Amino acid sequence: FHNLGNTYMKKKDYAQAVEAYKNALRNNSEDDETRYNYALAKKFLEGDKRQNSQNSDDSEQEKKDKSDDQKENKDEDQNSDQDSDSEKDKPKDQQDKNQDEGGGLSIQQMENLLDAVNNSENVSDILTLEDFQNYNVVWRDPLCVKYREHKLCGLPPPAGNISVFMILKMLENYDVKSFQPTSPEFIHFYSEISALTYSDRNFYLADPDYVNIPIEGLLNEKYLRDRVSVVSETNSIRNPKPGKPEGAKKYSENIDISRDSTSHLVIVDLYGNAISMTSTIEGPFGSHLMAGGFMLNNELTDFSFLPHYDGAPTANRVEAGKRPLSSMSPTIIFDKNNNIHSLTGSPGGTSIIGYVAKSILGLLDWDMTPQESVNIPHYMRKKDVTELEKGTELEEHQKFLEAIGHKVSIKRKRSGLHVAKKVGEGYILSLIHI
Repeated sequence: FHNLGNTYMKKKDYAQAVEAYKNALRNNSEDDETRYNYALAKKFLEGDKRQNSQNSDDSEQEKKDKSDDQKENKDEDQNSDQDSDSEKDKPKDQQDKNQDEGGGLSIQQMENLLDAVNNSENVSDILTLEDFQNYNVVWRDPLCVKYREHKLCGLPPPAGNISVFMILKMLENYDVKSFQPTSPEFIHFYSEISALTYSDRNFYLADPDYVNIPIEGLLNEKYLRDRVSVVSETNSIRNPKPGKPEGAKKYSENIDISRDSTSHLVIVDLYGNAISMTSTIEGPFGSHLMAGGFMLNNELTDFSFLPHYDGAPTANRVEAGKRPLSSMSPTIIFDKNNNIHSLTGSPGGTSIIGYVAKSILGLLDWDMTPQESVNIPHYMRKKDVTELEKGTELEEHQKFLEAIGHKVSIKRKRSGLHVAKKVGEGYILSLIHI
């Protein structure tokens, strides 16, 4: 029934999609993706009904306006010829200036992109030249925290570094060095803390230009100590709730449908310039559309398509001009003298946060080489399920974790971690983990 609903959604038959998802929920009422799609289909169906009603009311007015439009079009055609001549008469530098609009894209490049999107099979006329011309790159100061004796810097929200830093700051309450990286006891603590972090992320994080994010409240040491105080050595937390950091407003939970596909690399050059860079077009090959040799992104799926949920607005809802919530967490680590110690980051969708946090533990707490840190088998918990990497020694810990309340899933995990660490006068780089 779920797949049938998806088929009807593609055909834009929202009434049938609603019925199919409703039947799917009768079989499994807890499936988040089906609940999400069901609510989305209902929204689209309501929109269709409103549009049909509006079209009926507007039809008579359109007939009246048609004759007036024909007269105006004749006048516009004459003016257009005059405008074309005046554009040719402009100085060359002024003509070139027009091509710098839209983040450095030329008018021709923008038109190629418009054609690729608006002439595709599933959409029409949703992207305009003004969309490109109104786009601006935003410069944001890095987000930095102290972890033990080191300074960690990464991207502020809507990127994922704040969640990485929350996990690490909560782990400062433990003697991480005393644990083996793959011991069931440490996997338990790490997974519980991760679940608390992801819970806060799902409610409070979004584009800071649109939502007042309580960054200081989320990273406040007392708040994080209070959060971690609920973690037990012998019982797993079921259904972790978001905390109440200072400055937080009430939002509903972000329902995620993003896909795991990202790229990451770290580079250090001969002169000591360093970059940790994560990029994405969302999902394998993005929107599956190409223009001018570039694959176009599908980042809209990083938003929550439900603007309101459980009686409250969703922080990461879709809004014009808004940037979506991201898990990308490129990180540079500095020593106590403010020199570069190491760099890390990873692809992997919402798993990025867990991958990067664990690689930092490897570099700083367990004093590992870059390769050793990326080779640690993967474990994490984003919500209800504790994930253990398939085909590794972690599978042996399933019974232990289930005995203390974990719901365990053995699954393939592909991080793509890439790490560099300064050693002497040079750097050691890891191979990219696959």
